[in-house]
Amino acid sequence: MVYETDTPALEKFQFPITLIWELTNQCRSNCIYCSGSFPEKQNCGEMTHAEKKRLVAELAENQLFGINISGGEPFLSDDLLWITDELTAAGVKIMLVTSGLIHDDKKIRKLVSNPDVSFTVSLDSFRNDINDLHRGVLQSADRVRSFLEKISGERTYIALECVLTKKNCMDIADYLQETASYPVSEVRFQAAVPVSRKMYDSGLCLNDEEVRSAAGEVERLAPLTTHTRIRFVDQSGMIRNGYRKARNWGGIIAPDGTLRVNAYLPFEFGRISDYGSFLSAWKQGFSHAWDYEPLHQLIADVHSVGDIAELYRRLEYSTAHIAL
Repeated sequence: MVYETDTPALEKFQFPITLIWELTNQCRSNCIYCSGSFPEKQNCGEMTHAEKKRLVAELAENQLFGINISGGEPFLSDDLLWITDELTAAGVKIMLVTSGLIHDDKKIRKLVSNPDVSFTVSLDSFRNDINDLHRGVLQSADRVRSFLEKISGERTYIALECVLTKKNCMDIADYLQETASYPVSEVRFQAAVPVSRKMYDSGLCLNDEEVRSAAGEVERLAPLTTHTRIRFVDQSGMIRNGYRKARNWGGIIAPDGTLRVNAYLPFEFGRISDYGSFLSAWKQGFSHAWDYEPLHQLIADVHSVGDIAELYRRLEYSTAHIAL
């Protein structure tokens, strides 16, 4: 490690506050900016049912506050319903992150009826031509509109997540106008990060000036929307925060149990099975994973989305494995 934090308050957290669990590799989209390479992982291994049961029990026992369950596409997982049932029964709040393209009505009804389950729906444009280009499937915007209608309810918290490229960065105001037709509580905009050579070569990524312009437009429009929280997510800001504080508040669990601290950093810290349990990995050093070399050294100069892109280019789009 580079250094140990000497802040006593931080040491009180003996388990994460929140986590992201990429539940499955299964995905029927082919997003141009996918940070998980899920289209290429369709036949890759996932944690066994028994491993998932142990993890759910561990998260419940250690009183995790909240978890984002994503994928891949979580609606394609046969384990989704029992996992949400067991976690929410233990008081864990769930944010389900979905493409909105899989309309399993039985699962939708069950999840909407659970007051501790919220939804983040990925939608980059209400226009089919743009969203189809981003998502790699046809009629995707119309399908998401239908999904939003199905999950709309008085108690349902719905957030929209919009990834910006050169194709839709000028349409932020139109997007927010369309959003007003649905009971959406929050809209998050963020720039596409070229974490793959495919995305870099596409020429669709915003440069840093365009990112700043988009962030400014979101900031300008946010006060004009009274019933929905509007914000711009700066991925480089999250990385800078991790670098400064060197404290991992949660992290990401991949479908096979691999641990990462951030979706936009090419570093892995082994699998849960390597340590026996998630808690063992946390205590062994994952709680301070931001502080490990070479991660700490390589992210020192990350101050923008362009810097993240440069980091991936320097590493030739490969993933570095760090032992705790």
